Amino acid sequence: MDESYYRHTTGWLGKWAWLYNFIALPLTGIRNKVSGMIDSKVKIKILDVCTGDTGICICEKGFDVVGLDFMNSRI
Repeated sequence: MDESYYRHTTGWLGKWAWLYNFIALPLTGIRNKVSGMIDSKVKIKILDVCTGDTGICICEKGFDVVGLDFMNSRI
């Protein structure tokens, strides 16, 4: 990734992360439903791209989750 693009994107996302968290708040119920749809009897590994609360919710259910994001603060 181009260094100037990376700096611009991480700077913008870092500045507006609070707004994203506020807007994403209604998705909490959907995250819980998605994590509940995974068969808990099968041990699987899950890759969460553009990670956040969804990966945490799934991890709390006992699954092995790997989070991938280009901003460390979002993992």
